[in-house]
Amino acid sequence: MFQGCLPNDDINPALCTPCMESLTSYFNLVISCAATEEKKQILTENTEHDCNKVDIKDEVLDIRDKSLLVSTNTIKGVPEKVPQVECDLRDRQNKYEENVTLNKCKICGYKPSHKGYLKTHLLVHKNISEVEIYSCDICEFRTKAEAYLKRHLICHRDDSEVKIYKCEMCKYTTKRKGSLKLHSLIHKTYTEVKAYQCETCDYRTKQKTYLKRHALVHKDNSQVELYTCDVCQYVTKRKEYLKLHLLAHKDNSEVETYKCEICEYRTKYKKYIKSHLLVHKNSSEVEVYNCNICEYKSKHKRNLKAHLLVHKDTKEVEIYSCGICAYNTRHKLTLKRHLLVHKDKSEVETYKCEMCEFETKYKNSLKKHCRKCKVNVN
Repeated sequence: MFQGCLPNDDINPALCTPCMESLTSYFNLVISCAATEEKKQILTENTEHDCNKVDIKDEVLDIRDKSLLVSTNTIKGVPEKVPQVECDLRDRQNKYEENVTLNKCKICGYKPSHKGYLKTHLLVHKNISEVEIYSCDICEFRTKAEAYLKRHLICHRDDSEVKIYKCEMCKYTTKRKGSLKLHSLIHKTYTEVKAYQCETCDYRTKQKTYLKRHALVHKDNSQVELYTCDVCQYVTKRKEYLKLHLLAHKDNSEVETYKCEICEYRTKYKKYIKSHLLVHKNSSEVEVYNCNICEYKSKHKRNLKAHLLVHKDTKEVEIYSCGICAYNTRHKLTLKRHLLVHKDKSEVETYKCEMCEFETKYKNSLKKHCRKCKVNVN
């Protein structure tokens, strides 16, 4: 019976230790049973088949009794030393970890979880003239990776044509599963998810990509790639900022605009309309950011961040100074607004009133004027 479990004679059997022990124990049990059966048969023949005169003791064998074990040398086809077969799961894991280490970007240190991701990533470090560029036929989107173009094309498809991913906690919807995963972090506290902390300042975020993007703030212009506007002198370290800035040089008729459904507010920037909608909501409906020092509060986190500079000493914050006059401020945006004072109207974008001849360099000034102008007209 045991012999039937073995391979052919011309094949060297390879059994692991647990299997060998199990089969050997089973074989010993079969041998013992066969011996008992043979003993019973002999006794039966000697007593002229008078089974009532034969005292046959039923034997219960413990297969764990080593004295009953038969050496594997007595079993035909079984070598004295059985080759040991070890599980290679650990070796596979080690090889995987080695490959991950090898699949590392030599330029920036990026470590992908898949070899294919590294191939796509390397395109970042190549010049546009060195690689094939994939362009969208609908908009101005361009990329070095074909996979990114395919992902981008989803935004042009109708909601009925693609799967829509919805947030279970708010009204957010998206066509991309990855976007929903990132969005869900908004509803979680820093104690529930991993937080990424800036080593230079107090900035922290729930998204690793945001930390990488933030790190550019602390780098000198000579250390990073700069994106320059072809129309004006605007320079930025972030490509997406340049893309948003270029909208300022375009007329509303040339680009998509976003209009508020409650008031007449209109903008070229999608994120601005989201921020504006908070104006129409009650404080009880949205998250409110409060100052821990004074009674200031705002519906906008960035406003609180800018406000907190008021409570800091001049030595603790960066000061932005005008290169033309003695003006200085703690707010970079305020300095940018101030610089318009030194520029002629022909050099900058101006805002005109549709009801009168009023013209200004400041958008907020136009808003204030329009309120008064409407009252005067009525």
